[in-house]
Amino acid sequence: MKLIKYFFLCIVFMSCGANKTSNKIDTTVIDSPDTLKIIPKVKVRQPDTAFKPYELVDKFYVTDTGYFDFGLGSGVYSVIKQNDKLIDTIDHTYGMNKVDDHQYMYLVIEGVNNLNSLEANKEYTKSIKANIGDFVIINNKRKINLNKNAPNFGWFASPAIINHNIYYWQVKEIKENNLVSAAVFDPISGSTKSMYLRNEALETDDAGYFPQPYLNKDTVVFEIGNRLWKFSPSFKLYK
Repeated sequence: MKLIKYFFLCIVFMSCGANKTSNKIDTTVIDSPDTLKIIPKVKVRQPDTAFKPYELVDKFYVTDTGYFDFGLGSGVYSVIKQNDKLIDTIDHTYGMNKVDDHQYMYLVIEGVNNLNSLEANKEYTKSIKANIGDFVIINNKRKINLNKNAPNFGWFASPAIINHNIYYWQVKEIKENNLVSAAVFDPISGSTKSMYLRNEALETDDAGYFPQPYLNKDTVVFEIGNRLWKFSPSFKLYK
């Protein structure tokens, strides 16, 4: 009988030892007057909301995107990097337009602050208040700011890339009137040619008031309303 009791105690001790080597469970203890409960802590995996970068063009990568409001309108911005270095925050809709090999033009978006929950666009993770910045050409990490380098390149420029040059509407304010000209900027030489078209009193904030110049066969056309002006490839006005 003693031998049987000894054998039974050995089994109990071995069982306790096995419990000590079992996997440890992270627990929360809730002590109440009636009972002692042990509840396992459950680790909830957060949803994966990280933005996955993608190549926009020519090793320029979009690393983040969101909604912006600039007062007169709204849009979508993209953060652009190349070789893990920040290039700029740009208007996603306008994108990066090819001027020449490895040379692109884009529109800068300047963030001001975050929009509050009532102003934010729920379709985007991030919503910001922003200003419309300048048009920029980037080439081999060198930036050319068109607003600063092309004369009278402003809000109404509506630039278009034609034959590796930048054609735009040149608007010069003169008192209550404006001198409107057709212009072309050469990114390589940095030179600009322009031709006066007419005077115009602008009573609008619409940046697209002047349509983009366009190419018709070998002719560059500036057109607004029922008026149009045609230029040769060397920027001579056809009569």
